[in-house]
Amino acid sequence: MAIIKDGNLSGGLGDLVFGKDGRVRTKGKVTQSEATKKASSVFGKYISPMSKIIRDLFLPTHLHFTDGKMVNRMNSVISTITNQHLHVDGTFSFHAESFERLRGFDFNASSRLFDSLLFHPKLSLANDQLLIGIPHLTVAKHLRWPKGTHFCKLHIQVVFLNPEAGKCESLIDEMDWSRSGDVIEARELKYAISEGTVGIVWVSLTFHQGNATEYALSSKAFHPAGIIGAVYREGTDVLSVAQWKNVKVVFPMK
Repeated sequence: MAIIKDGNLSGGLGDLVFGKDGRVRTKGKVTQSEATKKASSVFGKYISPMSKIIRDLFLPTHLHFTDGKMVNRMNSVISTITNQHLHVDGTFSFHAESFERLRGFDFNASSRLFDSLLFHPKLSLANDQLLIGIPHLTVAKHLRWPKGTHFCKLHIQVVFLNPEAGKCESLIDEMDWSRSGDVIEARELKYAISEGTVGIVWVSLTFHQGNATEYALSSKAFHPAGIIGAVYREGTDVLSVAQWKNVKVVFPMK
């Protein structure tokens, strides 16, 4: 029963509860639709775990120098990918470009990778290999150097995830570049990629004031790091990835 006291309504009226603080609440359970229940299940089983796995695996690259909305942005991207490839029977089907939406994702929206990296490495898939092409470049002109920096370490991290097996592997390559006029010849990095695996490639830049052993100009305010691409090799192969690290999500494949 609701009563008026000191000009305020308090107590209960039907499913409504009027508090002394002026707030109105509902009592009893909130009924969810089947669609809401399904969406919540997909988020909890696949989207949230997959997003966290990617964030955690790329920790050596982003170093926690992320913006406050990064987790939500990553969840949004993974949500779109997951729901695009989810069938009504609860299984998934991925193809070569299924994870392309990850390309261009920055861990820190205030320090975007391609504001500092002034060339685009090229990703491609050839048979059982993931290829990363680095073009011929002049270091002084193909990086935007912060004032007072003279040395840069370019980190390339490749994360392999097999959604069906629930397995992952991570590899890191580094290149040391000097602002003094290094000319880099075109090169191609090659990585073996198993069937049924997505390869996600991340690049970050660490600028130094002096040589590699001196002060690194990395912080929440400035740490260019982002995904330059992601490719999926179609097929099924859970045996060759058996020795990889386990992850806490498995996608049932169609």
